[in-house]
Amino acid sequence: MSDDSETQRQRQRLLVDDILLGVTIMRSATGQEIWGAVVDRSKNGLQLTVPVEFSAGEQVAIGLPQDAALEFAQADQFVGRICWCRQDDLLPTSYNVGVEIL
Repeated sequence: MSDDSETQRQRQRLLVDDILLGVTIMRSATGQEIWGAVVDRSKNGLQLTVPVEFSAGEQVAIGLPQDAALEFAQADQFVGRICWCRQDDLLPTSYNVGVEIL
């Protein structure tokens, strides 16, 4: 059973080598807005929407060449390969994501 919950946890995260195709906003069962990243997890031949632990209006640092911080909603304007992803130490509800622009 612990394997299943670990797999579920992994599905909730952006992974290195995911191709970020866009961003959407989903609603949780409680009606809360949750950011979702639409990713192409090509090693499994899947395109899926991964819930990420963002709140509406929060910003995420996208690792652009200029190291610009963008509002995550603007991330649907490019397609990129995620080269690193880690939870923010100071804001546990956000992730810092490095994206290589394709």
